[in-house]
Amino acid sequence: MSFRLSIFLAAVPAAAWLAAGPFLPGARASLPGTADSQQSNRPPRLSEKETFPVVQADTLRPAPGWPLWIKDFSRGVRGEKTSAIIFAGRDSGGHPCFFLADEIGFLRFCRVIESQASPRIELEEVRFDESVFRDLGDRLRWDFEALATTSDPLTLPDSLDALLAIEGDARDGATRILGIRLIHDGPGRPGTTSRWRVVSRGDLFPGVRFWNTYTAADRGLKGLAVRGRFTFLGLDYVGRRNGIRLPGTLLFVYDHSRDRVAELSTADYGIYSIAGLDAPVDSVTLAVDSGRMCLDLLKWDYAGTGRVQDCRRYPLALHGPGGFRYGVPNIEGVAVDDRGDIWCVNDPLFGHYRAFSPDLPESVRVYMEAGIPMLYRFPGGPVWRTAGLSGALARRAGRASASSGSKEE
Repeated sequence: MSFRLSIFLAAVPAAAWLAAGPFLPGARASLPGTADSQQSNRPPRLSEKETFPVVQADTLRPAPGWPLWIKDFSRGVRGEKTSAIIFAGRDSGGHPCFFLADEIGFLRFCRVIESQASPRIELEEVRFDESVFRDLGDRLRWDFEALATTSDPLTLPDSLDALLAIEGDARDGATRILGIRLIHDGPGRPGTTSRWRVVSRGDLFPGVRFWNTYTAADRGLKGLAVRGRFTFLGLDYVGRRNGIRLPGTLLFVYDHSRDRVAELSTADYGIYSIAGLDAPVDSVTLAVDSGRMCLDLLKWDYAGTGRVQDCRRYPLALHGPGGFRYGVPNIEGVAVDDRGDIWCVNDPLFGHYRAFSPDLPESVRVYMEAGIPMLYRFPGGPVWRTAGLSGALARRAGRASASSGSKEE
């Protein structure tokens, strides 16, 4: 069985959207690998204008004590240009655990020791199995941009299946998406403190990259999410014309039960870029728009027409640890944990990562100059309540509790 089949057959079946035809009205659908899906120089068909307004919700502010520097001060391990995050469950002590992807080709295991007084981060690097070097050995640069889990872990498991997007450049070609497995190996090999390793399971769509028409050097897929029978892929931005970014971007929706993909333009929803995706429940896609520094919640008529029936925009208050103002936040990645809280990271833009507040400790200026990224935690309650999803998130946590195995550490 191919990786694609094994991962999709393991997904939880969901209610059908449409019995036939493109499953997103106004979007162009095609079979991956066919001539239609390989057309070049053809823009996507824009989705039909929606009759509802995009709702501008209240600003989301980080939880007290957040954000944190992505740095383990006891081990001397830090993130660097962190671009993606996935929730991996809670350890035996109840601490939330994540995997982070760095744009410079690192994966890191991240445990958050929560404390109202002073939460802190524990980090360790993830070792690469020989299979990763086999599948990415021809790439000069490993530019990791997006992660997605294919299950809902509640407790930290022994292994976790996921997807990883690797952006291309002028030398390495287009974006690739690998299926990966993150495996806990115990104390690790002699001479290393890493207890996790990543194994490559090959390309998600072997021989097919239906996103190639729109990706280019340093412009690829920065959002991945899996929910039910659908995989969502978010394009960073469409491109430029006369030096100006074109409006909107693309959200690809792949229905693996029918082996069809659709393209949805986000221009009608005012979403400028997609820098991270999560799908906490069947009917919701949560997108990070780094250009507008906000979260966008797309709520689908999942069991009916397949249309987006609601879009809500949540501006983000993005200050630094301790509350200082800085620029440019460049928020990326999004993960919803088992309790509904929303986690994001930032990918520092060197040369544009500066603190604005005066009289800061010298350590803050050193961290900013070194480009140490930040981890944000936003209380999810206001989002789910205003979107009418509090009950759905509770049911999701219940399903995860019944289906996931625990990794005691």
